[in-house]
Amino acid sequence: MAKKSLTNGISSGFGDIEVIGFLMKDRTFSPVLADDNLKFLKQLLKVNEEVNNKQSSDLRSAELELKRKTSEVQALNKLVKAQAEDIKSLKSNPEQIKSTNSTKDEDTWDKYADEDGKLFFYNKKTKDSTYEKPANL
Repeated sequence: MAKKSLTNGISSGFGDIEVIGFLMKDRTFSPVLADDNLKFLKQLLKVNEEVNNKQSSDLRSAELELKRKTSEVQALNKLVKAQAEDIKSLKSNPEQIKSTNSTKDEDTWDKYADEDGKLFFYNKKTKDSTYEKPANL
């Protein structure tokens, strides 16, 4: 390969091919085809774009998950506030508590929500649970 000294310049042309020199150990320049460098830079740019797209996609997914979790927390906060108001109301009206308790020997069902938020009913007496509304409710 042809070598160029520092005094002769960095780049030169060989026919239609333009070359760029790189500094070597012996402080002389070795011509490297500009086309190879261009291909390498295009590949590097493509990899960089793929990484950026992946990071953007991951960020969008994380933002959506955060919004979903925030909505869940807000719904739970509303539920807690409503239950706190119910407790205050029951404390201020103890006769209301007595009227809701059954004095008969019948099944007593309570409403609960499972992990997915689906409503189910629990029978205190028989310790049964069901997703279908019991007939005596």
